[in-house]
Amino acid sequence: VNAVLSLLPLFAATFFYLGFSPPAWLRLLWRRQEDAGFQDVQKALMVAVNVQDVAQALLPQIASMCGGQGALLLDQSGEVVASHAMSVEQQRAVAAAVVAAASPVRMVEAGPRLLALPLQSGWLAVELSAYTPLFGEEEVRLMEALGVFADLALQRIDLFERERLAREEAERANTEMETLVYGVSHDLKSPIISLLGYIEYLKIDYGDAITGEGQRYIERMTASALYMQDLIQDLLELSRIGRVQTEAEPVDLNLLIDEIASQVRVTHPSLTIDATGLPVIQMNPVRARQLFTNVIENAARHGGRDDVTIRIRGQQTPTETTVSVADNGAGIPEPYREKVFGVFERLAGPTDTGGTGMGLAVCRKIVEQLGGTINAVEAATGADIRITVPRSRVLPDSPVARSLETTS
Repeated sequence: VNAVLSLLPLFAATFFYLGFSPPAWLRLLWRRQEDAGFQDVQKALMVAVNVQDVAQALLPQIASMCGGQGALLLDQSGEVVASHAMSVEQQRAVAAAVVAAASPVRMVEAGPRLLALPLQSGWLAVELSAYTPLFGEEEVRLMEALGVFADLALQRIDLFERERLAREEAERANTEMETLVYGVSHDLKSPIISLLGYIEYLKIDYGDAITGEGQRYIERMTASALYMQDLIQDLLELSRIGRVQTEAEPVDLNLLIDEIASQVRVTHPSLTIDATGLPVIQMNPVRARQLFTNVIENAARHGGRDDVTIRIRGQQTPTETTVSVADNGAGIPEPYREKVFGVFERLAGPTDTGGTGMGLAVCRKIVEQLGGTINAVEAATGADIRITVPRSRVLPDSPVARSLETTS
């Protein structure tokens, strides 16, 4: 009994020492459960979508791993972003101690015992308990590893947030521009109609008295006023595409192109349109007619010849559907293939072919509303306009879609 009693202080001192300065093998044994939690924290940080998610995944684990009383995230100015198990007074004390330090610190001073790690976005800090064991390099490396994952997560969240704000700002600016264009276009219609009316009165009442040069002036005034009226109408239509929500319906492009061809041949009797293998697309029928009428009339008007042949074909892939509108006309020079889709853009030619330069701009906006693209691509002869829409816009059970799928 005496021998055992005499050995008790030695055993107590040994266990006390192991408890506050454990060797590496004992640290590894203690951290076995925490290592599993470390993997969970990594996964949670990879899918975090806001700072609260990062704090919820990181701070409890880092406090538990370090045996701390609490943990918190600070931004670069030392303001508390998120905290775990800490009162407001504790947060302020830890934040003040971290800001006063210029590097990673382990402090045992009048203030809190603190383990802090600098991040690119601020600081990660843990307030240690009075009974926390002495730290080894393993704990510091684990904390640094968690800090790296936290940095990546916070940077990704900041990037997503800035992208969201930029997208909202662009959408707000676009909405304001559409509203402005709509309002201006609508307000300009009235004075143009009045101007055309007075020009008509002038022709009726004083047509016999005005001859020669005066008559030519009236004709030029009329032509300019009508052109301005067309511009205003096209601007108004362009603004409506973004403002007015329209219901989508199945549109068989084969039938639609046949109807458009009959109308266009009235003004272009030598025009040939060859259209086969086109899909049935889910979109607003008015916008569909507007889209393909503009593209076909553009090819007929700017082809540079009377007997233009337009070949329209469809092609299907697992993700998208493409409709090609190709002609054997004059074509579009490479520097202008993107420019022609701008507002008021018209290609200069040997003769004035008319138009306001808004047709392809309207087409692009219609296609973008469908989540697709429209571009002028390189062609051996003439021009080739490619309209691409998501596969989800094509009715899967339509005979045309099945034939396209078999062909592709």
